[in-house]
Amino acid sequence: MSRISTIDFLSFCKSLAGQEIGTIGGRAKFMVKVVGDGLEFTPLISGKPRLHDGSYVDRVLDDFKKTQSFTTTRYSGYTANSSYQLALIKRYQDEKKTGKE
Repeated sequence: MSRISTIDFLSFCKSLAGQEIGTIGGRAKFMVKVVGDGLEFTPLISGKPRLHDGSYVDRVLDDFKKTQSFTTTRYSGYTANSSYQLALIKRYQDEKKTGKE
């Protein structure tokens, strides 16, 4: 499988602004906003935004291409925000398959 383009992924994330999104595990909901070349995740439970800069976005996309893993601990060595980005990757893939994008 090819790597998800960062530009396509961020564009997709922009389309989700204002929506409540569930994490992969389904235990938490969050909102996403594109900020520069990165993402800002706001967990609904805390309301406190978490910045996930572009280098992390790229690294998760790179690692996901290699592993195709939705296991958050796979990415925990360098980001605490993988559960949010992985939920977005899953949704991106699902919408690509159904042609909703």
